[in-house]
Amino acid sequence: MVADPKLLTQVVAAYYKNQQQHCAKPTDRRLRKDISLDMNGIEASTGDMLFVELVPNKPFAPFYKGIVLENLGAAAGTEGISAITLSNYDIPQDFSEEALKQAEKAKPVPLKKPRVDLRRIPLVTIDGEDARDFDDAVYAETLEDGGFHLIVAIADVAYYVRPADALDKTAAERGNSVYLPDKVVPMLPEALSNGLCSLKPDEERGCLAVHLYIDKDGHKTHHEFVRGLMKSAHRYTYSDVQAIIDSGEKNAHITPLYAVYKALRGARDKRGALNIESDELKIQLGRHKKVTAIVPRLVLQSHQLIEEMMVLANVAAAEELSNAAYPTLYRIHPEPEQERLFNLRTAIKPLGLSFNAGEKASPHTFNNLLKKAESAPFQRFLHHLILLTQSQARYHPSNIGHFGLGLKEYAHFTSPIRRYADLLVHRALITVLKLGEGGYDFTEAQEALFRTDLRALSDHLALTERRAASAERDCANRFVATFYEEKVGEMAAIRVIRVFAHGMIVAFTDTLAEGYIPRELLGNDRYQFSPEFQCLQGMRTRQRFSAGDLLQAEIYRVDTLTGSVILRLDKKMTEFGSRASHRENRRKPKHGATKRALPPKKAKRRKERRIRDSKQRDDF
Repeated sequence: MVADPKLLTQVVAAYYKNQQQHCAKPTDRRLRKDISLDMNGIEASTGDMLFVELVPNKPFAPFYKGIVLENLGAAAGTEGISAITLSNYDIPQDFSEEALKQAEKAKPVPLKKPRVDLRRIPLVTIDGEDARDFDDAVYAETLEDGGFHLIVAIADVAYYVRPADALDKTAAERGNSVYLPDKVVPMLPEALSNGLCSLKPDEERGCLAVHLYIDKDGHKTHHEFVRGLMKSAHRYTYSDVQAIIDSGEKNAHITPLYAVYKALRGARDKRGALNIESDELKIQLGRHKKVTAIVPRLVLQSHQLIEEMMVLANVAAAEELSNAAYPTLYRIHPEPEQERLFNLRTAIKPLGLSFNAGEKASPHTFNNLLKKAESAPFQRFLHHLILLTQSQARYHPSNIGHFGLGLKEYAHFTSPIRRYADLLVHRALITVLKLGEGGYDFTEAQEALFRTDLRALSDHLALTERRAASAERDCANRFVATFYEEKVGEMAAIRVIRVFAHGMIVAFTDTLAEGYIPRELLGNDRYQFSPEFQCLQGMRTRQRFSAGDLLQAEIYRVDTLTGSVILRLDKKMTEFGSRASHRENRRKPKHGATKRALPPKKAKRRKERRIRDSKQRDDF
């Protein structure tokens, strides 16, 4: 669905001049027309990126109208992609002078009560190869009864960022860090995010930690939060940990952590948490930020190990604050809407899959579908479809539980460096448990006002979270477009993700990057959209295109400015074992059968139509 351009007030656009007027091509793909410019006394050269304010114009005018506010300069190839994205989404990049001074003046955390000494416990960090800030560390040991003692220690951001100070104001405004393929826009200045709040090996750091006691079946029996001073014993990457797991070798740090993970994973599977694999892409950059490869990001057991431990720590934080009835923001995830469930049923039908229409949706429902498709070629696509079916997780002052994780209480606690909501949870825990400085010091009236303000704050954080996600996706799309720009004219195997009246969103089967096939590039037929079956169907050929279909298409046109990859259909492919292939087989004439000859006049008209349609297709 194309967004109403009137809802976009300021955009970034590439300048050019035609014979009659100054113009600009928008970088936002939702804007389908170019902009006629009032230059406002600002000079520009072809290709310069302009910050433009849109002004009202006639609805059917060939151009939008806009006033130039600023010339952002030339965007040379991939070097300017992130700058375009950040400007498009108005994401703050510069910190106030006061916030920077406050971060620079920060001192290491002292060891004084109620802070406890955790420096002798060999906590370790496990992160990606390219991670720059380390906000969580873990330690595990096996107990005599077969259970486990797990410690999850999180950077003590609340010690440095106090309510309503300069750092707090800028963190609240940003809401979260933004991660682009070539850069990070942090929520906090680097003196903290990469410095005093980063749990670097062999450096003393303040932390808020939780001791988690787990039985042999993976169930938490009790927990205890402490504020501590720690020293990370080692920095592992996910690849390091996966290599240790795969080799089966004994490792003083990883072996007990892996034992805890297996117990937690077993408990997760029994309670029915949703087992969706992310379809996130990893964009590999070379010299001058040129895209060298696009690969689906692998989900390793080492990733899941850390995820399960962070989930359990988040559960403990939510339980602690819920029991105290203290105001905070929970991470909630409502059940899927019925309309999305209907769309999923329609989309998986051609794949030979189904689920009971009257069945109440649960994580088990989706996990059973994924199990049926374990060895199918469309398995990753099914993960994507189920992900699209889910409601949006968000922050909220009321605890309604987390559908996807199958949990009654859940709050984000583990990433206060990059998520403002986590910082609020830290402050609430410090206040409730009387853990020293950095919490709240509310009167009864102030606490009541804070409860009211939390609703507005949750709405604000929902906006900043969506803004970051959209910016990250659009920036990735632009990098992806530069990769496929060199492949225009090549054929590719693709799978249909979603179908609209105007065309289809598709994914390349090798990279999982997305592209688009407009309805007019589906071939020599007129296609109508069926809302009931969520498909496009040819008026003459009766050929249908639905989510899940495997196609071969030509990479037809690429727009690196908007991040669009346009494809043109070559043919529909079939897969062994799918219902689609059986339908195709039924259409084939039996052995020895011959086609019934058409009457001469009808044959002549059909031939003329084929020639005419062929000419129209060549015009694209």
